[in-house]
Amino acid sequence: MDSELKRLMTPSISLLVLSALTPPEHRVEIIDENITPVINYNDADLVGITCNVDNFERAKVHSERFRKNGIPVILGGIFPSSSPEIAEIQATSVCIGDAEPIWATILHDAKYGQLKRRYEWHGDYPVEMIPRPKWESIDRNKYLYTNVITTSRGCPFSCEFCYNSCEYMNKKYRRRPVDAIIEEIERLEKEGRIIDSDLRNYNTSKVVFKPKNMTPDELLKGYLNIYKDFYSLKNILKRKSVSRQQWVPYFLFNIFYRKFGKFTSLFALKGNMGRIGKMARSLSYGIG
Repeated sequence: MDSELKRLMTPSISLLVLSALTPPEHRVEIIDENITPVINYNDADLVGITCNVDNFERAKVHSERFRKNGIPVILGGIFPSSSPEIAEIQATSVCIGDAEPIWATILHDAKYGQLKRRYEWHGDYPVEMIPRPKWESIDRNKYLYTNVITTSRGCPFSCEFCYNSCEYMNKKYRRRPVDAIIEEIERLEKEGRIIDSDLRNYNTSKVVFKPKNMTPDELLKGYLNIYKDFYSLKNILKRKSVSRQQWVPYFLFNIFYRKFGKFTSLFALKGNMGRIGKMARSLSYGIG
């Protein structure tokens, strides 16, 4: 149903933020297993792994390998933050919640071999501490989108299906300073994608619970049938915009990303993700 294009759409913003927060006396290397394999880094002083519930099993494999070589590993991200009692079994340390206010402490403790089992920040911290992601830490041509701007943090709601209902979350909605956002926009190459805050099986293509009035198999079949019908050529044509200016990006997304994304992925996985993004922007908006 889905394609490799989704997996290579954008890098982990959290890792780019941590790279920006790391003082220049340290050398940082970001490895994204969606792009390149994780090889042995026996000279590393600290390994940080961010993970969700869907890739936690893979994170455990890497963590075990590094720790066997005597390298401390700290786990962070949504799943370790929501279930630290599970994550800390698989790592030297766990970072719970936002890392901005505690990353300097983590680096200090790692430097002197004094890592604690858990790190977490209680209460607010100035959103001015959130830096521009250090995009220079990665090869931006490997991803479809690399001009992503985060304008806020936090959500006041606690929907039970969302990680925001976990105890570690700061429920306060916080806006980043307008000047900082404008500065990021001005440093973009061409085009921006703005994100405003709001798994192995949790990827919208598998049933992960038992519905009340139907079987899981019935729900899955119904969902897949709706998906196929929604992205049929007939319905793609039927719901196109009345504005001709939107036709090119609309058809590129619906046909080459959604309907035939698996075929487009064959080309993208040859290191052409950045080229696909530039071509789509050029055709859609006249920019490279």
